[in-house]
Amino acid sequence: MAQFIPSIEKIQRFRVQPTEGEWHLLRFLETTLDDSFEVYFNPFLNGDRPDIVIMRRDGGVMIIEVKDWDLDLYTVDDRKHWHLKFPQNQGEANAYIKSPVDQAYKYKENLFDFHIPGLLELKIKDIKNFNFVTCAVYFHNATKKQIDDLLVTPFYTERGYQNFVKWNIDLIGKDTLDETNFNKILSNRYLLMKKPSLYFTDDLYQSFHQHLAPTKHLLTDGEDIQYSPDQQRLIYDDASTTWRVKGVVGSGKTTVLAAKAVESCKRVLAEGREPRILILTYNITLKNFIRDKLSRVRGDFKWRYFTILNYHSFIGTMMNELGISFVLPEKMPNETNRAYMKRISEYLDRNYYSNRDLFKGYEPQIEKYDAVYIDEIQDYIRPWMDIVRGYFLRSDGEYYLFGDVKQNIYSRQVSQKDVSTNIIGAPRKLSTSFRMDMKVRDLAVGFQNVYFSDKYDIDTLVSPEDEGSLFTRDELQKGTIRYINLSLPDPVIALNTIISGNIVNDENKNINPNDITILGSSIELLKKFDAYYRYKGNLKTASMFETYDLMFIRHLNYFPEGNAPIWVKELSTVIKVDVNDKKRRARANQIIGGFLARYELYREYAGTFGPILEALAKRYKFDFSDFLKVLTQHEEEYIQFRDKVFDNEADYSDIRDNKKLNFYMNTGTIKISTIHSFKGWESEVVFLLLEKKNEGEKAFDELLYTGLTRTRSNLVVINLGNQEYHERMKKLIETYK
Repeated sequence: MAQFIPSIEKIQRFRVQPTEGEWHLLRFLETTLDDSFEVYFNPFLNGDRPDIVIMRRDGGVMIIEVKDWDLDLYTVDDRKHWHLKFPQNQGEANAYIKSPVDQAYKYKENLFDFHIPGLLELKIKDIKNFNFVTCAVYFHNATKKQIDDLLVTPFYTERGYQNFVKWNIDLIGKDTLDETNFNKILSNRYLLMKKPSLYFTDDLYQSFHQHLAPTKHLLTDGEDIQYSPDQQRLIYDDASTTWRVKGVVGSGKTTVLAAKAVESCKRVLAEGREPRILILTYNITLKNFIRDKLSRVRGDFKWRYFTILNYHSFIGTMMNELGISFVLPEKMPNETNRAYMKRISEYLDRNYYSNRDLFKGYEPQIEKYDAVYIDEIQDYIRPWMDIVRGYFLRSDGEYYLFGDVKQNIYSRQVSQKDVSTNIIGAPRKLSTSFRMDMKVRDLAVGFQNVYFSDKYDIDTLVSPEDEGSLFTRDELQKGTIRYINLSLPDPVIALNTIISGNIVNDENKNINPNDITILGSSIELLKKFDAYYRYKGNLKTASMFETYDLMFIRHLNYFPEGNAPIWVKELSTVIKVDVNDKKRRARANQIIGGFLARYELYREYAGTFGPILEALAKRYKFDFSDFLKVLTQHEEEYIQFRDKVFDNEADYSDIRDNKKLNFYMNTGTIKISTIHSFKGWESEVVFLLLEKKNEGEKAFDELLYTGLTRTRSNLVVINLGNQEYHERMKKLIETYK
């Protein structure tokens, strides 16, 4: 018998019992699958709750969505949108019901895009890696013929849709849920193969198992954290269930949030219920930072008690759970990608993310949270706060907000020099900064006095009682600050020289790369530096954006199988890989993409990257001059291709989101990020790239302040031609260094 997680006995004791269809499928799997299978019922995937997930080591994963629907009550239009056939009112008539097929497939996409580290990159490099996770929908109250009549036969002439269903979804009726048919499905989806899967490796199995059945956090896993008196008053306050914390930079806002969230867990457990704690951010990268803070708190709790998401992912997850469909307007003729994406963004915000009525009528289906925590509240707008508090918080639940208005990098609404929220009353305050050494603290206050005096209240960062007790005279001199002005049309070589040499000051040159972070505002510059630094030194980095390698590989994979352009085929001949071989095409594109990524730098820095490419070609046993000859002969075609790769309208958002979600500080390598993505994090050494201010940019001062306060000790500000800020920043740093 398969291993059930949780066990059938535990499922029988659930307060909310499985539906009739779910029980029927669970009992069927219990009698059908052998002990090589694992069956997860309602596994918790940080917000996503698929009905059933089947996994087999060396085989793969299957997500099964279960519906007890009467299909005679539904109709499907030509865009595959579901509607009620007999609506009772205008609201029901206009409503789009999310397709169960889309719902199951979304769970699969989220596994690759969000939940399992490294999966998206594997998918980009070889689409076959996408196939070891498959989907099925079981309609408990429908026959296979009813399903086909609704979802298959009407779209028989649409080859794209038919192929999508064929390769991605199995549709199961109650009359076809038998051992023979189900084993055939498992065999077709490679879950019952006799030989181990080439794609679903043991490392991937272990990663899936870890995320589908996370371990419990034990009391011994935590640390003995010494909280300050102000922090303790917030953490152990049992009298107030709603408040906002106004904390200065580095004051431990997230530390307090984590400790308070564990206290919320204890309260709910004491009431005899399983806690549901929602922690929201705006910045995607903070998910792992908050989880790390939670792991340091002493306490017994299960990770499934916590949902940690950024706002937009949370809303998308809840829509998928509740069956609310995203319906997007189509692209207009002659509309550019950039214009279309801007219109889509505005449309989504207006109709979904900021729509206070989005979940109206779904209240009975929403399982509410015992406590809601929002970090970096200055990034939120009022409708988001109202949606979260109004629909997802229990009436007796706890609601806590944390933020620093001076990091208002998105120009959100400010009232009386402070964040505007849906909590009435004065905020609680955390006024002491524990993150930064004294020189950086002094610089932060000095920056506030110069740039924020008319906009926000100025912080002291160190309270009077702390100056005499927490910090010795030696500590008042801790930290280093440096300012470098680079007036160069292309600063990449100079940046590499500075950062590779770990130049912070004369006394401290050999800093571990793990403690170094490079922050800027332009992704294009950061991507170029990342490529230069990695390829020149044969080094690794941790970045929060797409790399040159992945960009080229993705666009090479866009060419239809067996129909690559002549220049790609000729390159494959030179490099001795085969883009025409179905089994080896993905590997060939990876190798060609790696060479083209380096060639992109060779075009600008031939003296540096010529020898690097020659050495790499030698490893692959071909002559680099033959590689150059192909690209010279097909220069026009190649330039058209590389322009698409580097087009600002090219969509790499999935890669960026995935990198942010799976970002950790202790990678052993330097970190490269935009200031936006690194907000909330901290690093021992920060190289802050001061780039030119974009025309119309409203929050540049806040962005710069956020960047310079990301360091704990050592800060190097490198001005890349920003004359507007040059004199004042130079003077500030000279004053406090």
